[in-house]
Amino acid sequence: MSKRTQLSKRIWCELPDALLERLLPLLPVSSLLRFRCVCKSWNSYILSSHFLRLCSTAHSVPPSPYAVGPHRCDSNSYLLISTWSPDYPLLAYNPAHQTWHLPSIDFVSKDPELLSDYSLVAAAGGLLCVRESSGKLVVCNPVTKAMREIGIDIEDGHGSDSAALVVSLASMMYDDLSRSFKVAVVCSCQGDASKQVTCVYDSRRNSWTREKQAEDIFFESAGAFNGNDLFVVVDFPKRLMVMDATTTTWRAHAAGVPAAVKYPSLVVVEGALVLLGALGIDENHAESDRVDAYVVWRLTVEGVWEEVGRMPRAMFNQIGLNDGFEGLSCVALDQRIYMVSSEGSVLFDMRAAVAAQQDTMSSCDDLHWSFLPQSAILSGLFACIKDVYSMRPSLDTLETS
Repeated sequence: MSKRTQLSKRIWCELPDALLERLLPLLPVSSLLRFRCVCKSWNSYILSSHFLRLCSTAHSVPPSPYAVGPHRCDSNSYLLISTWSPDYPLLAYNPAHQTWHLPSIDFVSKDPELLSDYSLVAAAGGLLCVRESSGKLVVCNPVTKAMREIGIDIEDGHGSDSAALVVSLASMMYDDLSRSFKVAVVCSCQGDASKQVTCVYDSRRNSWTREKQAEDIFFESAGAFNGNDLFVVVDFPKRLMVMDATTTTWRAHAAGVPAAVKYPSLVVVEGALVLLGALGIDENHAESDRVDAYVVWRLTVEGVWEEVGRMPRAMFNQIGLNDGFEGLSCVALDQRIYMVSSEGSVLFDMRAAVAAQQDTMSSCDDLHWSFLPQSAILSGLFACIKDVYSMRPSLDTLETS
């Protein structure tokens, strides 16, 4: 470096705090992790509540710590796939580089041999919620390795024995501005599955709110948080239910669901509730066994389900949806919806599809669908898929706000 371009150590040692506050929140998480090693004061500052609030306000774009290379994509989130494989319990897909990675949550267990006792049950923001074989729930951040144990207590004489609880639904939401999260669990005691209890943990109060249900709920889809409301498709009869995470009370939503929908999934895209599901040969009869189409609907502000896309026939046939269909695991990452099956993974660009609705579906719909790239890591593992989640890496330390 020439004298002309040589940087003055004195200048860089005396950078104004205001300048750091403007610049640091704009950096990716991978850079901030390295900056924590500069000195103790930088480490403390980057993990401080003040700095984390700045990051939330600036809407920083935090690329995955497992990714390599520059961040070249607008996507903030990453697809996580939990599997039954003991060798690859968790896989991550990086949309910025269209690559697969192997993240680890081994820090949640002091004994590596007991790591298989942990299973991922929910995710939101940059946080993961895992459950031990003992039934205990642990919320953790795989970037900062911060953890918080939260025990499920249904106030029915079984609160101390979490392993005796049967969890029929688990979901999670994260609020960027308050850096708080909620975990919603619907559970019952072994041998007494008819007595379901809805429990919601609020990190701001570090406590649970519980409500015994007046009737059994048979969940047909995973839950999808939209704000403070948790939406889910239930059966017997088939309908759309919503739970207020503040009061933990359930109610039927007026929109309902199309009666012919099979294997429904719910996701939220830019504040809109989206329903995905298969239709039989005869869309007017739910009893039809054969699956002939896979459809995406959006719930309008008027409370009506509006079709926004159908999987192209060639793609539908290629992943074997017309032969022994067993459903797709779906998750939304920004404006895109990922659908994972035992035969492959598909991407649907929701924003592009909605923008093109003025055109006929047959002429433009195919452009919004694409396959995810395969990799050696995934070879033979799709049959072992448990569920899919989205994650947006963050520096949250899980300290009480």
